[in-house]
Amino acid sequence: MKHEKTIIRGRAIRPQRGNKMKLGYIAINQYGETVKLTELTHPRKQLLNKLGVSHCEEMYCDTTDGRSVHVGYVIGGGWWSIYEIHDWSKGGAE
Repeated sequence: MKHEKTIIRGRAIRPQRGNKMKLGYIAINQYGETVKLTELTHPRKQLLNKLGVSHCEEMYCDTTDGRSVHVGYVIGGGWWSIYEIHDWSKGGAE
């Protein structure tokens, strides 16, 4: 099913379905190691602080139509991807 998009200040936002509450972020590297990022803002900065480093490179992947898409960060030889964690229950956080 295709969702209609709403443009808010230059960003395309999909309408939310149900009650979705952001709980934080999780970072996962190529070996399956995870780092929990509990603050709701600046996940890249949190990850750098938890790993004890101050610099990272952005990691990109090519799509089938030739575009490059940002998919994560290269930090000290590790390939890290960051994902939002949400509570999908109907009543919100329980």
